[in-house]
Amino acid sequence: MTCQDSSSLNGNSPNIFTRQIQIGHALFAPLTDNILRTYHQKPQITVSINGLVSKCSNSCDFEWSNESTPIVESIAEQNSSLVTLMGYGFDLNPENNLVLIGETNCDVVWASENRLECVPEKGPLGSFSFSVNVFGKGLASLTALAANATYTFELDAYSVSPSTSGTGGGVIVNITGKGFSTNTKVSIDGINCAILAKSYQIISCIVPSNPTNISKSVNILISDNDQNKTLENLFFYDYDNTPYVSGISKTKLRVVGEETITINKTFTEENIQVYIGSNLAKILWSTNDSIVIQTPPNKPGFYPLIIPVNSYGNANLKMELNKFWNKKNRTIIANLCFILTQFSLDKRFFFEKFSDSKTHCLKADLYFDVLCIK
Repeated sequence: MTCQDSSSLNGNSPNIFTRQIQIGHALFAPLTDNILRTYHQKPQITVSINGLVSKCSNSCDFEWSNESTPIVESIAEQNSSLVTLMGYGFDLNPENNLVLIGETNCDVVWASENRLECVPEKGPLGSFSFSVNVFGKGLASLTALAANATYTFELDAYSVSPSTSGTGGGVIVNITGKGFSTNTKVSIDGINCAILAKSYQIISCIVPSNPTNISKSVNILISDNDQNKTLENLFFYDYDNTPYVSGISKTKLRVVGEETITINKTFTEENIQVYIGSNLAKILWSTNDSIVIQTPPNKPGFYPLIIPVNSYGNANLKMELNKFWNKKNRTIIANLCFILTQFSLDKRFFFEKFSDSKTHCLKADLYFDVLCIK
């Protein structure tokens, strides 16, 4: 601090002097965004790297302008495959105009400054509004008339491939059509067809087994909310050529698996696979009329026996393999606990809780005297 003149000081022999206490400064670490900004008349585009604003070369001005905004004044549907949009500010290159119906593209095939023509691609069932984005200009503004315009995608189905299966089901079919959505369901002869994949145009599903004892043509029903489409008699269940399982040596199994089962069959198949539910069984050996398998472990419950066979799908059978304990059956079952735990329990006395079956087994003097309560 410097004093230029002390003559105006009052008092008894006043004295003035200076002394440096500390060099003053302000430390900002890190530098905040606003400190690095400069004043501009127009909004600026900024890029920050690790919290630091990058330098702007030339101009980084950005402004919204009504004069630069495309306008859509009206939308008219010429037919189910062509839509006309009237307005101004469109790009003369069709590829530079993006028209969406909901989230579905409407392919622009012709463009002028005040007119666009587009062909809707396949979309999900329902009615949807329009949006237009012009390259270099952004989203177009829609008048009230244009904003209220909608396009409706209808549900339809044309074909199914393949169109034949054995009565055991298991064949994957593709149904071609339009208007499919996440809510679309498929049934074949009134039985649900489990969907594997779907798009707006194709649904893939697994053909269900059918209890028929004759060959027959059946309907495929495609439904979505309150709309239905039927492919009449376009799918054929071939009973005469269906591979069959004629017998199973055992249908009640232990949950621990590793049981040997003989399956009698009427078909020949190389590299055969056998599933109990979704678990693959081990093939011990196979002949022309039988398969011997080792069962996999599984939780208590009922499980279908699935044997895929060539283009006719799964071998047909009219039974299900089941684990010995059924969660839905609350009846006391003698011998159950012994069978499930014969490798670990004392022969005369035990107290145990089994995690697989949620069953409590209490005191027992003999194997057949076990009391099992859910």
